[in-house]
Amino acid sequence: RRCRVSPYLPPLSPELERLQLSDVLQNEVDSNAILRLLEEGQDLTGDQSKHNALYRSISMSLLENCRTRYSPTHVERQFFMAKLLRPFPQIDILSVSNSEGPVAKHGYY
Repeated sequence: RRCRVSPYLPPLSPELERLQLSDVLQNEVDSNAILRLLEEGQDLTGDQSKHNALYRSISMSLLENCRTRYSPTHVERQFFMAKLLRPFPQIDILSVSNSEGPVAKHGYY
């Protein structure tokens, strides 16, 4: 059980540090299309359905990569998303990380 909240962000594991957005999104058709749009520099601000799809893919990937350790915290999830989306300033990281995708609804916090 986690009782205390750390005042700093935990470093991501080496496996997570190495991942790029393209690694995380390669398995989903929707996500591949989104990645292409991002790489072409399309502005996806305010496109909630694309934000939700990104959130789902990134969250699922994070869960896969953390399964051996523990369930990722909300903070780690946000941190991982920020790292992956940093190269794409045309998408709103906050909007993506606040998406209530199915993963969030199932309470993996």
